[in-house]
Amino acid sequence: MPRVARLMTPFPYSIDANADVASAWAMMEEHDIRHIPVTRGETVLGVVSERDLWRAQAEGRSDIDMGGLVSTGPYIVEWSASLAEVAREMGARKIGSAVVLRDGKLAGILTTTDVCEYLAEVLEEHYHSPNSTDAA
Repeated sequence: MPRVARLMTPFPYSIDANADVASAWAMMEEHDIRHIPVTRGETVLGVVSERDLWRAQAEGRSDIDMGGLVSTGPYIVEWSASLAEVAREMGARKIGSAVVLRDGKLAGILTTTDVCEYLAEVLEEHYHSPNSTDAA
C-alpha cells in the first residue's frame, strides 16, 4: 500500500500567521498552489486555501492575518501514513489537503490534486493505455 510520503508535495511553501491576505494571494499565484500551511515558528496552525481567501475578500475581511483566517483543527498526518486511509479521511471531512509531518516537523502537503494524479497513473497502468475505451 502506498504511503503519503510517495505522493505528497515535499517541503511545501508555508506562510507565517502574521502575514496578510495579499501576501497569501501573491504566494499562491507565484507558485501556482491552492493550499498553504500556516505556521507560527515551527508549529503548524492549519491550512489556508484559495477558497478561504475568496471568502475573506467577499466578507470584507481582506485585512485579517493568516492566524485569524486559518481553518482550525487541520488534518495532520505522519509521512508514513497509508495513502488509502488519508484519502478516505480527506473525503469524509470534505477537505482538499492534509498537512504531512515527519518527526513533528512540516515535511509536505498532500492535496486532492496529488491523489487524482496518482489515481490517473494507477488507472492507466491497470487498463494499459490512457486511450483505452474500456470502462473503469
